[in-house]
Amino acid sequence: MGNGAAHLRHRHLHRPTPEDGRHRLARGQDRERQRSAAGRVLDLPDRCRGVGLCLDHRVPGRGHSDRHPVPGRRSGQHDRPRDRGRHRHVRRGLFAVLHHGRAVGGQRGRGGEGGGLPIPDALGDGPGGAGTRGGLECVRRRPEDVVSTVTTERPTQWRALFFDVQGTLTDFRSTLIEHGARILGDRLDLSTWEELVDRWRGHYRDELAALVAQGRWRSVRAVYRDALVALLNDLPTRIEVTPAEIDALTMGWERLRPWPDAPAGLRRLRERHVVVALSNADHAAVVNVARHAGFQWDTVLSAQLFGAYKPDSATYEGALALLGVEPAEAMMVASHAYDLDAAAAVGMATAYIRRPWEFGPGSPVEQVPDGRYDFVVDDLGALATALG
Repeated sequence: MGNGAAHLRHRHLHRPTPEDGRHRLARGQDRERQRSAAGRVLDLPDRCRGVGLCLDHRVPGRGHSDRHPVPGRRSGQHDRPRDRGRHRHVRRGLFAVLHHGRAVGGQRGRGGEGGGLPIPDALGDGPGGAGTRGGLECVRRRPEDVVSTVTTERPTQWRALFFDVQGTLTDFRSTLIEHGARILGDRLDLSTWEELVDRWRGHYRDELAALVAQGRWRSVRAVYRDALVALLNDLPTRIEVTPAEIDALTMGWERLRPWPDAPAGLRRLRERHVVVALSNADHAAVVNVARHAGFQWDTVLSAQLFGAYKPDSATYEGALALLGVEPAEAMMVASHAYDLDAAAAVGMATAYIRRPWEFGPGSPVEQVPDGRYDFVVDDLGALATALG
C-alpha cells in the first residue's frame, strides 16, 4: 500500500514539460493520420509507383500537410499555388486513373475544388444516399514512368474483350422471378410479382439515367433496394415484407443465372483474349455474380471504381487505362445498343449479342441496323468462332 500510494502520489505531482507536450502532439498526429488512411481511402501511393496510377486523397477542411505522401516528394514539401493546376487533377470514384500522363475524364469534373465530382464514401453511400465527400487527387504521371499492359498468349487484333454482365451474360428476369417467388410465397401471386420485376428493372434504369445526367454515383444495390420498397408500397393490396426479406430479394441481383452459352463461351474467348467484366453494378456484386454463374474472368471492373456509370465515357476510358490497352486493341461486348454506342465513341470495337428473351416472352426486341457494330451474333460461341 505504501509503495502504491507513493507511486500514485508521484504521478499526481508530476509536472508536464514541453517535451511531454511535443510527444503527445506527435502521437496525436500519428493517430489522426492512421484514422484518416484506414477510414477514408486505401493507402495506395507506394503500390502505384511505376504503373502510372497514383492517388492522393484530400480530406475536406484540412490543410495540404494532412494528405498522404506522394512518391518522390520529401516530407513537408508541397505544391506551390501556381503549380497546382498543372500537376493535380481531382477525379471522382474510388480510383482515379491516369492515362498518357493525364487524368482520364478530368475535363469532365464538376463541382468541388479543382473540378472534382462528389464521390461515394469508402464502400457505400453517405447519409444522403449519393456520396458527396472528398475527392481523389491524382499526381500527373512522369513521362519516364512505364505503364504495365495486359498480354495474350497468341497475337490477336483485340487483346482485351470487355463484357457487360446483366442481360448480356445473365438471365436476370427469370432468376429474379423464381427467387422472389420462393421468398414471398403465397403473399403475392406470380403474375403480379412478374410485373413488379419488370417495373423494378425499369426503375433501376431510370434512376441510373438520372444519376448519369447529374454526374453522381450511388451504390446500385441501394438503388435496387429503394426501388423495391417503393414498388411494394405502391401495390393496391399491401403485403407484409420484413427488412430482412427486402435485403434477400435485393440480393437476387447478385445471384443471377447465366445464359446457357455464357460460361463456356467465355472460356473459349479467354484462350486468345483477356476477358474483363465491365459492369454498372457494385464491384462486390460483379464478383458475387461471377462466382455464382461460374464466369472465369481475368479481372472484374465496375462503375464503382470510376464513380461513373456506363455510358459515361470515363468508365470505358478508365477501364482501358487500368489495363494499359489502346481503344483500337479492345472490344466491348453487350446486348444493349447504348453500351456499344458509347464504347464505339471512345474508339473501341463492338460486338452485339442478341438476347431476345432478356425482358421475357413477348417483349420488344431491340433492332440493330446492319453495319452499326463490328459483330452481331446470337451467342458467345458464335463470337469466339467469328474472332478465330
